[in-house]
Amino acid sequence: MKGTQSKFPGSIHWNFKRPRQKGTLELTLLIPEQRIWAQVQDGRKAPWIDDELPVLQRTIEKGLKSLAS
Repeated sequence: MKGTQSKFPGSIHWNFKRPRQKGTLELTLLIPEQRIWAQVQDGRKAPWIDDELPVLQRTIEKGLKSLAS
């Protein structure tokens, strides 16, 4: 799911889920501040999130490097 966060106008916010599994990983991009962060709300934690975060970090870093070159 993609949207925006009311706390951060102009942000891009995604909720990632895995089919038939518990847990929600939230990712927010705030372009004007050149900031991106991941968050997991209490009660929405799941083991797959810990496995996915390093992969997601590498993917984002690789994408940002390709934009810079």
